Amino acid sequence: MRFFEHGSLLFLLLQAVLGINLQLFQKDSHVVGALTHQRWKTSVKSLRTLRFIRTLSMKITIIGAGNIAYFMAMRLQAAGHQILEVYARRKEAADPLAGLTGSRSVADIKQLHAADVFLFALPDGVLKAVSDAVPFKEGGVCLHCSGTQPVEVLDAADAGVLWPLYSINKAHLPEETNVPLFWEARGARALEVVPRLAADISTNVHAADWQKRQTLHLSAVFANNFVNHLMAIASQQMKDSGLPFRESLRPIIEETLRLALTEEASECQTGPAIRHDEQTMKRHLQQLSGHPEWQAVYQAISASIQQFYSSSKDYDQ
Repeated sequence: MRFFEHGSLLFLLLQAVLGINLQLFQKDSHVVGALTHQRWKTSVKSLRTLRFIRTLSMKITIIGAGNIAYFMAMRLQAAGHQILEVYARRKEAADPLAGLTGSRSVADIKQLHAADVFLFALPDGVLKAVSDAVPFKEGGVCLHCSGTQPVEVLDAADAGVLWPLYSINKAHLPEETNVPLFWEARGARALEVVPRLAADISTNVHAADWQKRQTLHLSAVFANNFVNHLMAIASQQMKDSGLPFRESLRPIIEETLRLALTEEASECQTGPAIRHDEQTMKRHLQQLSGHPEWQAVYQAISASIQQFYSSSKDYDQ
Protein backbone atom coordinates (compact mmCIF):
# COMPACT_ATOMS: atom_id res chain seq x y z
CA MET A 1 0.00 0.00 0.00
CA ARG A 2 1.38 3.44 -0.91
CA PHE A 3 1.08 6.21 1.66
CA PHE A 4 2.24 8.93 -0.75
CA GLU A 5 2.16 9.34 -4.52
CA HIS A 6 4.64 10.99 -6.87
CA GLY A 7 3.59 14.61 -7.45
CA SER A 8 1.56 14.91 -4.27
CA LEU A 9 2.23 17.76 -1.85
CA LEU A 10 3.42 15.36 0.87
CA PHE A 11 5.67 13.56 -1.62
CA LEU A 12 7.32 16.82 -2.75
CA LEU A 13 7.63 18.11 0.82
CA LEU A 14 9.39 14.96 2.06
CA GLN A 15 11.66 14.91 -0.97
CA ALA A 16 12.68 18.53 -0.35
CA VAL A 17 13.22 18.14 3.39
CA LEU A 18 15.10 14.83 3.27
CA GLY A 19 17.06 15.62 0.14
CA ILE A 20 16.43 12.20 -1.39
CA ASN A 21 14.59 10.81 -4.36
CA LEU A 22 11.44 9.21 -2.97
CA GLN A 23 10.60 7.72 -6.37
CA LEU A 24 13.06 5.00 -5.44
CA PHE A 25 10.75 3.82 -2.70
CA GLN A 26 7.46 3.64 -4.60
CA LYS A 27 7.95 0.13 -5.98
CA ASP A 28 9.29 -1.48 -2.81
CA SER A 29 8.41 0.00 0.58
CA HIS A 30 11.16 -2.05 2.25
CA VAL A 31 13.80 0.13 0.56
CA VAL A 32 12.84 2.87 3.02
CA GLY A 33 15.02 1.01 5.52
CA ALA A 34 18.03 2.24 3.54
CA LEU A 35 17.59 5.79 4.85
CA THR A 36 20.63 6.72 6.94
CA HIS A 37 20.53 7.63 10.63
CA GLN A 38 21.70 11.16 9.79
CA ARG A 39 18.87 11.83 7.39
CA TRP A 40 16.13 10.12 9.35
CA LYS A 41 16.54 10.97 13.01
CA THR A 42 14.15 8.34 14.30
CA SER A 43 16.52 5.62 12.98
CA VAL A 44 13.59 3.26 12.43
CA LYS A 45 13.42 1.14 9.32
CA SER A 46 10.97 -0.03 6.70
CA LEU A 47 7.48 -0.44 8.17
CA ARG A 48 8.10 1.91 11.12
CA THR A 49 9.40 4.60 8.76
CA LEU A 50 6.29 4.34 6.62
CA ARG A 51 4.15 4.61 9.73
CA PHE A 52 6.01 7.78 10.67
CA ILE A 53 5.29 9.24 7.24
CA ARG A 54 1.63 8.31 7.59
CA THR A 55 0.96 9.60 11.10
CA LEU A 56 3.63 12.30 11.39
CA SER A 57 5.17 12.98 14.75
CA MET A 58 2.91 13.68 17.73
CA LYS A 59 3.91 15.35 20.98
CA ILE A 60 3.04 12.91 23.75
CA THR A 61 3.06 13.40 27.52
CA ILE A 62 3.39 10.26 29.64
CA ILE A 63 1.59 10.35 32.99
CA GLY A 64 3.25 7.69 35.12
CA ALA A 65 6.67 6.10 35.34
CA GLY A 66 5.98 2.40 35.87
CA ASN A 67 6.21 -0.68 33.67
CA ILE A 68 3.49 0.28 31.17
CA ALA A 69 4.77 3.86 30.96
CA TYR A 70 8.20 2.58 29.91
CA PHE A 71 6.74 0.20 27.34
CA MET A 72 4.48 2.82 25.76
CA ALA A 73 7.06 5.61 25.80
CA MET A 74 9.81 3.52 24.21
CA ARG A 75 7.53 2.06 21.52
CA LEU A 76 6.01 5.42 20.61
CA GLN A 77 9.37 7.16 20.48
CA ALA A 78 10.76 4.37 18.28
CA ALA A 79 7.84 4.99 15.92
CA GLY A 80 8.90 8.63 15.51
CA HIS A 81 6.75 10.41 18.06
CA GLN A 82 8.15 12.95 20.51
CA ILE A 83 7.87 12.20 24.22
CA LEU A 84 7.41 15.72 25.50
CA GLU A 85 7.16 15.21 29.27
CA VAL A 86 7.05 12.41 31.86
CA TYR A 87 5.04 13.03 35.02
CA ALA A 88 5.33 11.25 38.37
CA ARG A 89 4.54 12.39 41.91
CA ARG A 90 8.26 12.29 42.71
CA LYS A 91 10.66 13.83 40.23
CA GLU A 92 13.26 11.17 40.89
CA ALA A 93 10.70 8.57 39.74
CA ALA A 94 10.14 10.40 36.43
CA ASP A 95 13.81 11.22 35.78
CA PRO A 96 14.97 7.79 34.45
CA LEU A 97 12.26 7.50 31.78
CA ALA A 98 12.61 11.18 30.91
CA GLY A 99 16.33 10.64 30.47
CA LEU A 100 15.80 7.64 28.19
CA THR A 101 13.38 9.56 25.98
CA GLY A 102 15.12 12.94 26.08
CA SER A 103 12.04 14.53 27.61
CA ARG A 104 11.29 16.76 30.59
CA SER A 105 10.48 15.19 33.96
CA VAL A 106 7.67 16.83 35.93
CA ALA A 107 6.52 16.32 39.51
CA ASP A 108 3.99 19.17 39.72
CA ILE A 109 1.02 18.23 37.59
CA LYS A 110 0.08 21.89 37.12
CA GLN A 111 3.38 22.45 35.32
CA LEU A 112 2.53 20.14 32.42
CA HIS A 113 2.39 21.75 29.00
CA ALA A 114 -0.06 21.24 26.15
CA ALA A 115 0.44 18.07 24.10
CA ASP A 116 -1.20 16.21 21.24
CA VAL A 117 -1.68 13.13 23.44
CA PHE A 118 -1.80 12.61 27.21
CA LEU A 119 -1.16 8.94 27.98
CA PHE A 120 -2.11 7.86 31.51
CA ALA A 121 -0.14 4.78 32.56
CA LEU A 122 -1.40 4.67 36.13
CA PRO A 123 -2.95 2.26 38.66
CA ASP A 124 -6.72 2.08 38.38
CA GLY A 125 -7.21 3.53 41.87
CA VAL A 126 -5.69 6.91 41.00
CA LEU A 127 -6.52 7.14 37.31
CA LYS A 128 -9.58 9.39 37.53
CA ALA A 129 -8.20 11.75 40.19
CA VAL A 130 -4.95 12.33 38.32
CA SER A 131 -6.57 12.70 34.92
CA ASP A 132 -9.04 15.25 36.29
CA ALA A 133 -6.12 17.35 37.55
CA VAL A 134 -4.18 17.54 34.27
CA PRO A 135 -4.28 21.01 32.64
CA PHE A 136 -4.54 21.56 28.87
CA LYS A 137 -5.92 18.07 28.30
CA GLU A 138 -8.92 19.40 26.37
CA GLY A 139 -6.49 20.36 23.63
CA GLY A 140 -5.30 16.82 23.14
CA VAL A 141 -6.36 13.18 23.08
CA CYS A 142 -6.41 11.51 26.51
CA LEU A 143 -5.64 7.79 26.70
CA HIS A 144 -5.39 5.28 29.53
CA CYS A 145 -3.77 1.85 29.56
CA SER A 146 -6.13 -0.11 31.83
CA GLY A 147 -7.90 -3.30 30.92
CA THR A 148 -10.50 -2.90 33.66
CA GLN A 149 -11.51 0.78 33.39
CA PRO A 150 -14.01 2.24 30.89
CA VAL A 151 -12.96 5.01 28.53
CA GLU A 152 -15.44 7.28 30.36
CA VAL A 153 -13.12 7.47 33.37
CA LEU A 154 -11.27 10.12 31.35
CA ASP A 155 -13.31 13.32 31.34
CA ALA A 156 -12.28 14.54 27.90
CA ALA A 157 -14.01 15.08 24.58
CA ASP A 158 -11.45 12.91 22.83
CA ALA A 159 -10.50 9.90 24.91
CA GLY A 160 -9.38 6.37 24.36
CA VAL A 161 -7.69 3.22 25.60
CA LEU A 162 -4.45 1.50 24.60
CA TRP A 163 -4.15 -1.66 26.67
CA PRO A 164 -1.37 -4.21 26.11
CA LEU A 165 -2.43 -7.70 27.17
CA TYR A 166 1.01 -8.74 28.31
CA SER A 167 3.06 -9.14 31.47
CA ILE A 168 5.41 -6.16 31.18
CA ASN A 169 8.45 -5.43 33.31
CA LYS A 170 10.40 -2.25 32.57
CA ALA A 171 13.67 -4.04 33.35
CA HIS A 172 12.94 -6.56 30.56
CA LEU A 173 10.72 -4.85 28.01
CA PRO A 174 9.33 -7.20 25.37
CA GLU A 175 11.13 -7.16 22.05
CA GLU A 176 8.28 -8.85 20.19
CA THR A 177 6.42 -6.58 17.80
CA ASN A 178 3.19 -8.59 18.12
CA VAL A 179 2.30 -7.84 21.75
CA PRO A 180 -1.54 -8.04 21.82
CA LEU A 181 -2.89 -4.48 22.02
CA PHE A 182 -6.55 -3.58 22.50
CA TRP A 183 -7.90 -0.13 21.80
CA GLU A 184 -11.06 1.92 22.15
CA ALA A 185 -11.78 5.53 21.18
CA ARG A 186 -14.44 8.18 21.82
CA GLY A 187 -14.56 11.42 19.85
CA ALA A 188 -13.70 12.25 16.25
CA ARG A 189 -10.05 13.10 16.88
CA ALA A 190 -9.54 10.07 19.12
CA LEU A 191 -11.04 7.78 16.50
CA GLU A 192 -8.39 9.04 14.10
CA VAL A 193 -5.42 9.03 16.48
CA VAL A 194 -5.88 5.95 18.69
CA PRO A 195 -5.83 3.20 16.03
CA ARG A 196 -2.83 4.88 14.39
CA LEU A 197 -0.89 4.93 17.66
CA ALA A 198 -1.91 1.33 18.29
CA ALA A 199 -0.45 0.31 14.92
CA ASP A 200 2.78 2.13 15.83
CA ILE A 201 3.08 0.10 19.04
CA SER A 202 2.18 -3.39 17.83
CA THR A 203 1.37 -5.48 14.78
CA ASN A 204 -1.27 -7.39 16.79
CA VAL A 205 -4.02 -4.81 17.28
CA HIS A 206 -7.73 -5.28 18.09
CA ALA A 207 -10.64 -2.98 18.88
CA ALA A 208 -12.29 -3.94 22.18
CA ASP A 209 -14.85 -2.11 24.30
CA TRP A 210 -14.90 -2.13 28.10
CA GLN A 211 -16.99 -5.30 28.37
CA LYS A 212 -14.59 -7.27 26.19
CA ARG A 213 -11.53 -5.87 27.96
CA GLN A 214 -12.92 -6.96 31.33
CA THR A 215 -13.32 -10.52 30.05
CA LEU A 216 -9.85 -10.45 28.54
CA HIS A 217 -8.37 -9.15 31.80
CA LEU A 218 -10.06 -11.80 33.92
CA SER A 219 -8.97 -14.55 31.54
CA ALA A 220 -5.39 -13.25 31.64
CA VAL A 221 -5.42 -13.37 35.46
CA PHE A 222 -6.24 -17.09 35.30
CA ALA A 223 -3.86 -17.87 32.43
CA ASN A 224 -0.92 -15.77 33.59
CA ASN A 225 -1.08 -14.49 37.17
CA PHE A 226 -2.55 -17.61 38.79
CA VAL A 227 -0.42 -19.99 36.73
CA ASN A 228 2.72 -18.04 37.66
CA HIS A 229 1.81 -18.22 41.35
CA LEU A 230 1.31 -21.96 41.10
CA MET A 231 4.75 -22.21 39.48
CA ALA A 232 6.18 -20.24 42.40
CA ILE A 233 4.60 -22.67 44.90
CA ALA A 234 5.95 -25.66 42.97
CA SER A 235 9.40 -24.07 42.79
CA GLN A 236 9.45 -23.42 46.54
CA GLN A 237 8.43 -27.00 47.32
CA MET A 238 11.22 -28.32 45.13
CA LYS A 239 13.75 -25.96 46.70
CA ASP A 240 12.69 -26.97 50.21
CA SER A 241 13.30 -30.61 49.28
CA GLY A 242 16.63 -29.95 47.57
CA LEU A 243 15.29 -30.83 44.14
CA PRO A 244 16.02 -28.98 40.85
CA PHE A 245 12.84 -27.23 39.68
CA ARG A 246 13.70 -26.46 36.05
CA GLU A 247 15.49 -29.69 35.26
CA SER A 248 12.73 -31.82 36.78
CA LEU A 249 9.55 -29.98 35.76
CA ARG A 250 10.46 -28.13 32.57
CA PRO A 251 9.41 -30.96 30.22
CA ILE A 252 5.96 -31.34 31.77
CA ILE A 253 5.47 -27.56 31.95
CA GLU A 254 6.38 -27.16 28.28
CA GLU A 255 4.08 -30.02 27.28
CA THR A 256 1.21 -28.53 29.30
CA LEU A 257 1.62 -25.16 27.59
CA ARG A 258 1.98 -26.76 24.16
CA LEU A 259 -1.26 -28.67 24.57
CA ALA A 260 -3.07 -25.63 25.96
CA LEU A 261 -2.09 -23.66 22.85
CA THR A 262 -2.79 -26.38 20.29
CA GLU A 263 -5.69 -28.34 21.78
CA GLU A 264 -8.74 -27.66 23.92
CA ALA A 265 -7.37 -27.34 27.46
CA SER A 266 -10.54 -28.94 28.83
CA GLU A 267 -9.71 -32.10 26.89
CA CYS A 268 -6.17 -32.37 28.26
CA GLN A 269 -6.84 -32.46 32.01
CA THR A 270 -5.05 -35.18 33.94
CA GLY A 271 -4.17 -35.77 37.61
CA PRO A 272 -5.68 -37.09 40.84
CA ALA A 273 -8.60 -34.63 40.99
CA ILE A 274 -10.20 -35.66 37.69
CA ARG A 275 -9.58 -39.33 38.59
CA HIS A 276 -11.17 -38.80 42.03
CA ASP A 277 -8.05 -40.37 43.54
CA GLU A 278 -8.92 -39.48 47.12
CA GLN A 279 -5.97 -41.35 48.66
CA THR A 280 -3.40 -39.39 46.66
CA MET A 281 -5.17 -36.10 47.31
CA LYS A 282 -5.25 -36.79 51.04
CA ARG A 283 -1.55 -37.58 51.03
CA HIS A 284 -0.80 -34.35 49.14
CA LEU A 285 -2.72 -32.33 51.71
CA GLN A 286 -0.69 -33.93 54.48
CA GLN A 287 2.51 -32.94 52.68
CA LEU A 288 1.23 -29.35 52.65
CA SER A 289 0.44 -29.29 56.38
CA GLY A 290 3.12 -26.67 56.98
CA HIS A 291 1.44 -24.33 54.50
CA PRO A 292 -2.29 -24.10 55.19
CA GLU A 293 -2.63 -21.40 52.53
CA TRP A 294 -1.29 -23.85 49.92
CA GLN A 295 -3.66 -26.53 51.23
CA ALA A 296 -6.53 -24.13 50.56
CA VAL A 297 -5.31 -23.55 47.01
CA TYR A 298 -4.96 -27.30 46.42
CA GLN A 299 -8.46 -28.01 47.75
CA ALA A 300 -10.09 -25.17 45.81
CA ILE A 301 -8.54 -26.12 42.47
CA SER A 302 -9.22 -29.84 42.99
CA ALA A 303 -12.87 -29.10 43.76
CA SER A 304 -13.09 -26.86 40.69
CA ILE A 305 -11.67 -29.61 38.46
CA GLN A 306 -14.14 -32.16 39.80
CA GLN A 307 -17.05 -29.77 39.38
CA PHE A 308 -15.95 -28.85 35.84
CA TYR A 309 -15.91 -32.52 34.82
CA SER A 310 -18.84 -33.62 36.96
CA SER A 311 -20.78 -34.87 33.92
CA SER A 312 -17.90 -37.04 32.75
CA LYS A 313 -17.76 -40.70 33.85
CA ASP A 314 -14.32 -41.40 32.41
CA TYR A 315 -11.74 -40.96 35.17
CA ASP A 316 -8.93 -43.02 33.65
CA GLN A 317 -6.68 -40.01 32.97
